[in-house]
Amino acid sequence: MVRAILEGRKTMTRRVMKPQPRVCHGRNQASLCGSGGFGFSASTGVICCKLCGEPYRYSPEGKASEKQIRPRYQVGDILYVRETFRDTHVRICPYAYRADECRTTLIRDDGEAMLTFTYRWKPPIHMPREAARIFLRVTGVRMEKLQDITDADAHAEGMDSPSYPKIQFKNLWRGLNDKRTGCSWDDNPWVWVYTFER
Repeated sequence: MVRAILEGRKTMTRRVMKPQPRVCHGRNQASLCGSGGFGFSASTGVICCKLCGEPYRYSPEGKASEKQIRPRYQVGDILYVRETFRDTHVRICPYAYRADECRTTLIRDDGEAMLTFTYRWKPPIHMPREAARIFLRVTGVRMEKLQDITDADAHAEGMDSPSYPKIQFKNLWRGLNDKRTGCSWDDNPWVWVYTFER
């Protein structure tokens, strides 16, 4: 997916909403909300019930206080992309990136190889902000059920299948999320859909 961002193919991402909205705050009608009786209000930045207009609230486990469900990111936020990387300990090129594996050798102007990196790759979760090379600005936020993704959205997610981008996305999602409780394709969770630009 890092390569898809670098190539300009990926301009959208989905993140499972936590917690999943289930019951209307104002009228306590699970059947209504479970069928989409709430929606995200971009003006207030929270999920509201379409029937009563009240912000949807939930009680965190073990706590009496209620909280509103908000997306983690808002329009205009600047994010950095974490990717598999490694330190090179070379001042002019301090980091190497797995997505550019072919660039792990520094080349002099005369075409001779100067140095080949032999350091171990580090997982994205450990990437500090100063190592980032890709920054994204959030341009849109909405909520929807995971399986409601369209072919056009699957292409925006970086899928390159000309005929079956939704199936390609489904297979990618299953490989990444099917073992996570409540996040599998078959669970069809509510997701935040973020659009972005570099």
